[in-house]
Amino acid sequence: KCTKKEKLIIVDATGYKTIKGAVDGNKIDQLTQNEKPVQINNNDSFSFNVRVKDDGTEVRIIGYKNGDIKKDMTFIIKAK
Repeated sequence: KCTKKEKLIIVDATGYKTIKGAVDGNKIDQLTQNEKPVQINNNDSFSFNVRVKDDGTEVRIIGYKNGDIKKDMTFIIKAK
């Protein structure tokens, strides 16, 4: 459940959660999550796991095209 666009996601419990999304392949050709590479699938979808800690977890996703940053979003994931 996202409470404010690109700012806070509330989940039901701590632990590992899967973040799923998609990119516009014409605008993004590479992704990183907290400076780790994320694979973009042939259908432009992606997913990665993140550990939600008791005090929350910050996630930063950066999208690149030809090595240039095109999208940079940071949000917090917290458990109820």
